[in-house]
Amino acid sequence: MYGVSIVFVILIIYVYNIQYNKGEYEKIFLTELINNEYLKTGDIIIFKSYNNFNSVLMGNYYSHIGVVYIDPDDEKKIPLLFEANGVENMNLLNHHNKNGIFLSPVEERIQKYKGRAFVKRLNKKVDEQKIKEFKYFIDFCLKNMSYEYNIIKSAVYKYLSLERCGKKTNCGELVFLSILKLGLISIEEYDKSCLHYLKWMSYVKELNYGYSYMDILEIIDYPFNI
Repeated sequence: MYGVSIVFVILIIYVYNIQYNKGEYEKIFLTELINNEYLKTGDIIIFKSYNNFNSVLMGNYYSHIGVVYIDPDDEKKIPLLFEANGVENMNLLNHHNKNGIFLSPVEERIQKYKGRAFVKRLNKKVDEQKIKEFKYFIDFCLKNMSYEYNIIKSAVYKYLSLERCGKKTNCGELVFLSILKLGLISIEEYDKSCLHYLKWMSYVKELNYGYSYMDILEIIDYPFNI
């Protein structure tokens, strides 16, 4: 009985820390983030859901992730979020991607998300040629890739080196492939086994070629989220 009590207490602590512990973050207002050109291609937006317990199941505080893309030819420089997301229980309009690969405005995505949003910004801009090549990658993914619903099986296969990131993907893997395509990590990383791409991309700081991610900031959509 004593052992069961210890396990129960440990479980409670785990669930609290992974699901309810808000932590301490420096904050940035959404309007400031969007309107003052803080965001760059390659920045990462991380989400913490309030309406599910995916964090507990995945063993990671953050439950979703996407990468920022800004079209160099867009005069308005509107930041877009490139992401993979399951759509099984979503009501989709005809123009939505039924395969679960999305490119949408960052501002709208954050405002509609049921939970918290955070940003990890790069320390410097990505080369413009790399950004143009990244656009071709995004177009390919939108047309040819789809969300992988069997995340656990896929993660185990990748950890055992039985498969690599490919056309069936999830949010963490798609961000990993994006960072790879942008030249922020070496191509050798693709052949390494990884069990949890979402967790890796959530916490990675030091990249290659002089790039790194700065500390995580919480995004506040004033005045309802403070």
